[in-house]
Amino acid sequence: MKNDYKTKKLLISDLEEFRSKLAKLESSMQILIEIEGSLDDMSTALEYSMPGFSKLDKDGHYVRLNKSYTKMMGYEASELIGVSWEKTIHSQGYKKRRF
Repeated sequence: MKNDYKTKKLLISDLEEFRSKLAKLESSMQILIEIEGSLDDMSTALEYSMPGFSKLDKDGHYVRLNKSYTKMMGYEASELIGVSWEKTIHSQGYKKRRF
């Protein structure tokens, strides 16, 4: 009987701990959903912003562009993704510098 009481107490304690962790997880999930919504809003704003927008990876290759940028450059986004930005600049308009 004494062991049953300890087991029941441990189970109740484990259940309370589980409920606490579940509540924290649910709160974190709600925060992530709100962040995702904000990112979607920002993404839409960048996509339809008037100025051209492009994002490059660490090696200088296009990873993201908006419609204004592709129109300004005269390319489709699919033609520029993965291409070095240097290839989109006329050779006389860009002089490579060494540091």
